[in-house]
Amino acid sequence: MIQTVSRPALRQGARVSLVALGLAAGLVGPAMAQSAPAPAAQAAPAPAAAQPAPPPERVTVNRILVRGAQRIDQTTVLSYLPIQPGDTVDPGVLDVAVRTLSRTGLFADVQLGVQNGDLIVQIVENPIINQVVFEGNSAVREDKLREEVTIKPRGIYTRAKIQEDVGAIVELYRLQGRISATVTPKLVQLEQNRVDVVFEIDEGPETALDAITFLGNEAFSDGDLRETMVTKQSRWWRLFSSNDNYDPNRLDYD
Repeated sequence: MIQTVSRPALRQGARVSLVALGLAAGLVGPAMAQSAPAPAAQAAPAPAAAQPAPPPERVTVNRILVRGAQRIDQTTVLSYLPIQPGDTVDPGVLDVAVRTLSRTGLFADVQLGVQNGDLIVQIVENPIINQVVFEGNSAVREDKLREEVTIKPRGIYTRAKIQEDVGAIVELYRLQGRISATVTPKLVQLEQNRVDVVFEIDEGPETALDAITFLGNEAFSDGDLRETMVTKQSRWWRLFSSNDNYDPNRLDYD
């Protein structure tokens, strides 16, 4: 028996077949797209090789010009300068010259540079000391303090000398039993590049010895040993004595 198929059925079957073909084509399309080789990445250019730094420039000095001198004569500056006209200089030579001038203690600042063959020496002079003043001292006389410091009126001020004198004053107070004494230096700027140097002193209290003890003594008692010492323990009846204050020199003697 021959089965007959109506036209609508044929058209429906055709649509099913077309849909199936469309799905198949959709599956094949992405697969082909994924299998296509990706374009090769372009290689980054290699970095340029670092160029060596140029060697320090060497310059021949034609003239030497000193600027900033007020009190100090130009010939004095040149006498300390280890460079002469006609010398060839570079940054290393200039650095040595700056340190040489700074070590003289005459200058607060020194700068060297070369312009058109001329060596420019720019200086700032250290000030002259007008007077030295002590404030806050009562346990130590002023004349004793002046014997300890190195700076004097009409001398040249340098920071190194001030720090040295501060240490000397503190040591003087320490030897007198005032180990907490402090000294603060101050400058008073005056005209014509002069200064007053002021040492502000906080003497602090005297350091009393509450007790003197001994270790390792067997033949003599602590009391017997204390009797032989100049240094004494602090007691109320020694109010007018200084032997019960801390004194490292006296302890060394004992």
